[in-house]
Amino acid sequence: MTGAGAAWAKEIVLPEKNPAVTLTIPDDWKTEVRDTEVVSTSPDGDVSFEVGFETRADRDSLVKDKVSFLRKQKVNLSIKPVEQAMDFGGTPARVQRYRTTDKYGKTIVDLVTLDASRDRALLMTIWGSEDQRQANEAALDTIMKSVRVPAETGGSSNFWSGGKTAAKPETKPEPKVEMKSEPAAAGLSPSVAAAQPAPAKPYATRRALYVARKAADFGDVEARPSNVFKPGEPLLTYIEPVGEATQSIGSDQIGFGVIVDFEVRTAEGKALATQKSMIDRDVTVKRAEGEPNFFLNLSLDLDGFPPGNYVLVYTLRDKLSGRTLDVPQPFTIAQAATDKAAGASPAAPSPAPAAPATPPASVQTTVVDG
Repeated sequence: MTGAGAAWAKEIVLPEKNPAVTLTIPDDWKTEVRDTEVVSTSPDGDVSFEVGFETRADRDSLVKDKVSFLRKQKVNLSIKPVEQAMDFGGTPARVQRYRTTDKYGKTIVDLVTLDASRDRALLMTIWGSEDQRQANEAALDTIMKSVRVPAETGGSSNFWSGGKTAAKPETKPEPKVEMKSEPAAAGLSPSVAAAQPAPAKPYATRRALYVARKAADFGDVEARPSNVFKPGEPLLTYIEPVGEATQSIGSDQIGFGVIVDFEVRTAEGKALATQKSMIDRDVTVKRAEGEPNFFLNLSLDLDGFPPGNYVLVYTLRDKLSGRTLDVPQPFTIAQAATDKAAGASPAAPSPAPAAPATPPASVQTTVVDG
């Protein structure tokens, strides 16, 4: 959440149970969450962002309805759009960009379609002129990089602000594989891990969100309605990694491994608490078509953190390829409730104070299950 004047962003889960998409939108954007779509407008009223989903069978109807709506708003869609294929963190997407006009003059409309979870399709619409988009560049970049479907999405800020450079998945230099002195569990040999080439598929997440309870099984998700927590309330996170490197173990099994670090930061990016290798796990599963259904339930207890805005960043490290993946999750610790029994008079809520400059007393972390 960077950029001059950019407001703190809130997480939106659509729908709350079995989400098709999660994303964050700055608080100062006017946002309406409906049953199957989110409609949001920039504070200056110049840029519109919408995201909706339907079954894959109804993908064409989803686009057709949006085109019909835009035409009613006097957007000229009679021109041929420029089409681009993009890779959104492992999920292929199709972008149709209309450099056209509306009733106010020149404008740009992007229609972005991609497969969401299971049998659902997602449509994102961005509408605003190049100047208007550039004025809201930081917020658009925040929104597009926060969108998560079966694989984590992102994109270059230059493209979504109206530039002509195609968005590409963000990549990081391949780090060296960390060698451990103890033997790896589940038959994962460190020597084999070091020689294992990184797979072609990006290391990403299907889903990563705060949840109301731990998942009993893969996909058993009850999304938390808000990323605002009471003082002392644990932060429960559900993550589905994808794209991990695997190796054969015998004729009917495969193995893979993950190491999880975490860091709690202020809204400005200052690190307050860090723990390396809170999880170091090797997994063996039966060989099957497709990727393993692997998930993590993570719990974080923050002891002594005052009210304020923070970012929790889990870093996943693929043990066989050495690749890393950051999973940022903004959150807020609310003010303690007013003690009415003590005779305190009601008062209007005040903004949460800034995060502390020094690390709080302690942080406790646990892997619940998964």
